[in-house]
Amino acid sequence: MRLTTGPAQCNRLSRPTVTSDMMNQSTEKMWAVVTHLGMMVLGANGIGALIIYLVFRDKSKYIAHHALQATWFFFVFWIAVFLLSRLGPLAYIVAPLGIVAFVMTAIASLNALAGRWYAYPLIGKFVPRAIGD
Repeated sequence: MRLTTGPAQCNRLSRPTVTSDMMNQSTEKMWAVVTHLGMMVLGANGIGALIIYLVFRDKSKYIAHHALQATWFFFVFWIAVFLLSRLGPLAYIVAPLGIVAFVMTAIASLNALAGRWYAYPLIGKFVPRAIGD
């Protein structure tokens, strides 16, 4: 089974359709969740999701979509943390920003587990354009 609804219809309410393929739906969901949860467990390291993207980009658009979403989100997150930590009084925003990132990652994981093509707010809509979808 393969999830076939594309990232162009990506929102929190979209439901994928299922067709037969080499990879079943539960396997795709599991890898999509791993891309997001791996970020929380490994301390927001975007390299794991990038590796998952490189491995699955030709095998599953669903996994590739979630892996790129997670990778972009955490690279943008770490750039924001770096810049805010250098701006004196705004450095106090870094801790709440970490909590927001944790919650957003949990939401993305739950959506991936439910089989939804989730896009992170603000940056998620740019990811499909970057990969040409």
